[in-house]
Amino acid sequence: MVYNSRESVVAALEGRNEGPIPIIPPFQATWALNMMGVTPQETVNEPKKNAICQSNIADLCGFDGFEGMWDWLSMVEAMGCDVEFRPGMGAVTVSHVLSDDSDASIEVGPVDDKRAVTNLNTINALLDGDKFIYATVPGTFTLSAELRGLEQLMMDSILETDVYRDILRRTTENLKEYCIFYDEVAEGVMLCESTGSPSLLDPDSLRKEVVPLNAELFEVVDGYRMLHNCGDVTQLLPDLPTSSINLLSIHDTPLKESLESFDCCISGGISTFSSLLNDNPEKTLNDISQTIQTFKGNERRFILSASCDIPPSTPLGNVMVWQEHANSNNVLENIENCCRNN
Repeated sequence: MVYNSRESVVAALEGRNEGPIPIIPPFQATWALNMMGVTPQETVNEPKKNAICQSNIADLCGFDGFEGMWDWLSMVEAMGCDVEFRPGMGAVTVSHVLSDDSDASIEVGPVDDKRAVTNLNTINALLDGDKFIYATVPGTFTLSAELRGLEQLMMDSILETDVYRDILRRTTENLKEYCIFYDEVAEGVMLCESTGSPSLLDPDSLRKEVVPLNAELFEVVDGYRMLHNCGDVTQLLPDLPTSSINLLSIHDTPLKESLESFDCCISGGISTFSSLLNDNPEKTLNDISQTIQTFKGNERRFILSASCDIPPSTPLGNVMVWQEHANSNNVLENIENCCRNN
């Protein structure tokens, strides 16, 4: 079966891929700008510049799909937080609008968010190509932590549960507007729960308070529904919205457990630190081979990806090498050779 890039991603998301394994970074945008010598701040006023940069890197690295923007937390500034643009990091929140007043207004829609509109224009500029383009949106806890401050929100979850629940609920209602906003253009929405992780929070609290609200966000998305949860979410697997998502992007959760627990497409397999931040691309190739071995027999619903954001200092060669295995007509031969050599 011969697919173009977009078709291969869609086929994998629908569990019917019979061609080469598709590649999605999944979060490449800031790294790509760094590789091209473009600052995130430059792209706020020039969405076409961002689109060209992302497209060029995608072609160079053999990506079949990617996020059409770097600016997934644009709403933080629009809702009243102070942010700073830092090299290689995008916009960093430096003050939290809800830190002193948990009742402060955060009711700002995406049409009034200049950076969100820029994101939409960037995505529009990318849709003429043959790649699968999706938008990244923060999960309920992740955005709430930006607005309140992570440490304070964690304390709220223990000591001020009414305040905690109110912030989560209000944040969810705002995020629904952003999901709808991007869903009208992008082919999918990736919900990213970066700080809402069992590494930081009690899994029972996440299961009870956060997971259901993120499931509500997916209810307003008509396109492909994609979930990335940082950390090892093994304890949450029975409660994650398995029936309403097309893709689970794996961070530290073992691939085998995810494969056994979900019927949807799974992405991951390349460690952003032990594999990408090394001076030996062979380590990356070995990770890829071992991952493909894990998915043997389930290749129809697998997408090769990094475990999280590609670090800004990642050498270009450590990303370009992915396509040597995944997009080769000799994938199984490459696996066998790599296994014999290790």
